[in-house]
Amino acid sequence: MSWKSLVITGLLCVVASPALAAPTISLANGGTNGGNQLWTLSVTPDVASFVASTSLAVEIPLTFSGNIVGGSTAAFWNVNGTNPGNNPFTGTVTNGLVFDTVGDTFFIAAGSELFASATASVIATLETVGLGGTMTFGGQLVTPVGGGPSYTAARVAQNGANNDGLTGSLNIPGVSLLAGDFDGNGSVGNSDLTLLLDNWAGVVPPVPAGWTGSQPTAPGVGNDELTALLDTWAQSQGGGSLSAVPEPASLALVFLGCAGLGLARRRK
Repeated sequence: MSWKSLVITGLLCVVASPALAAPTISLANGGTNGGNQLWTLSVTPDVASFVASTSLAVEIPLTFSGNIVGGSTAAFWNVNGTNPGNNPFTGTVTNGLVFDTVGDTFFIAAGSELFASATASVIATLETVGLGGTMTFGGQLVTPVGGGPSYTAARVAQNGANNDGLTGSLNIPGVSLLAGDFDGNGSVGNSDLTLLLDNWAGVVPPVPAGWTGSQPTAPGVGNDELTALLDTWAQSQGGGSLSAVPEPASLALVFLGCAGLGLARRRK
């Protein structure tokens, strides 16, 4: 066989070889719980290498753009201590669903029961404060506790093979249930007051920068927004808490200050 034939044969082998596949991780809108957003996390085995009556193991780190409440794992996935994983947020080995309400992160280490078919299975339902936000999984560098080569987080193990570095995200546009929640963070407080003061008497449209929640009314930012802020002050959808809340007397001064701003702008 000539060298040209060998090259052509080699190319044919490359073309004929199936592409390497991997299990997939997915996020979906899981509906709402009152004023909170629910997220559904699922995993689907790789169809090409799937073997019936086998299990999968997962290590999935997630970050959220806002505040988290918690979540729960599905019964199909074992979290009884038999499937620990390297948690990139803590640098330790953890098991089950671990969430940090300060850092707004989740980590899930779990193993499945036996898959009957290569179809998607829900791993967990996650809950976050407010309606909407962005949930992202994967992307962190993991250094295994006890030694071993480092790898990129978001791992699904199937048939003895580790599939690492799976990434993805889901953005659900926020919807505020509070009239005075101008910045769309699920609560009414100092940040909304700052938006109001910084944009008092500003023309609408356009909507001021950072005003992503309850929208201001035309023709400009003014008494309608101030009334909404006062009516919902210190309220929070989904059970969130507020800090550094001004006293009623301070709010009265805010009202007078807004009135003063309006007069000053009219004189100009």
